[in-house]
Amino acid sequence: TDYLIAHELIETIDLRDCNVTYLIFPHLTRHFPRLTTLYIGQTEHKVELNKTLIDFFPRNDIEADIYLKKPKLKYLCLENIYSFERPIEQIDNILHTSLVQCSEQIRVLDLSRNTTIDNLSHIGCFKQIHSLSLYDIA
Repeated sequence: TDYLIAHELIETIDLRDCNVTYLIFPHLTRHFPRLTTLYIGQTEHKVELNKTLIDFFPRNDIEADIYLKKPKLKYLCLENIYSFERPIEQIDNILHTSLVQCSEQIRVLDLSRNTTIDNLSHIGCFKQIHSLSLYDIA
């Protein structure tokens, strides 16, 4: 991990189907100055195979002041990271703040399979967006 953090040339990071939590946001924010593409979450393939992954947002003790701030991102995929039975205010705040802090250059945004997202008002902050995926959003 230390090698990756010291590597400033990385433009794309794919963390889909990895056991990471929202606590990775500060690390991604602080490091990788050239990051333009970020994939986080669980793919349908992994879910279909019933592979056990930790929840991206733990069910308790969520720190609402942790968010992602990468204004140079052009492609952001947050697939299936938020699928509780009902919305949780702290998670809504983290997602909203993260999306706003990354909105400057986003061209492609994929929020697919986040079944608890029920407020999409923050989508208006994306001025450069060309593609928006909201597959299986309740």
